[in-house]
Amino acid sequence: MNRIFPPTASRIGATLVALGLLAGCSATTNGASSDDTLSVQQFASEIAPIRLDVNESLDRWKERTCSSLAIADGDVLCHGNALILGSAVQTAYIKLNTITNTSASGYVGQPPAEVSDLYQETLKVAAKAHDSGKAFQESGCEEKECIGLTVDLIGDAEDLRGTLEKWAPYLS
Repeated sequence: MNRIFPPTASRIGATLVALGLLAGCSATTNGASSDDTLSVQQFASEIAPIRLDVNESLDRWKERTCSSLAIADGDVLCHGNALILGSAVQTAYIKLNTITNTSASGYVGQPPAEVSDLYQETLKVAAKAHDSGKAFQESGCEEKECIGLTVDLIGDAEDLRGTLEKWAPYLS
């Protein structure tokens, strides 16, 4: 026979202790304190994977020797690489925006004063690249229309790469 036992003081006490321990483990990431103060290196470590993803996507594009004309001529591999790059720059912007957005589940904290201006610059450049990536992906990219959209995407992605490279000194 299964019995349901009323809660005892020891079970209630154990539950409260467990809840207290869980509450002590704040929901911050990467060693951020509850007051959202991150070190420069902690904040930069959030930028590192974004930088890597953008670099890898642009490197793939270049290794394939793709161009806007190749896409306009129907090169499926180059078109696929441009779609991947478009996704990478859109994701970069979303991640950059999320790490400082207090209502986002990926919130990490605010940038330290030393890198605040660089973060704002990076976010601005990433927003432009995001828009180019989105425009390329939503266009369906039919022949000659692709040339301008691809030029914008590649140029904005290169600008984002350049801005992300400014984080290198903080990643050592």
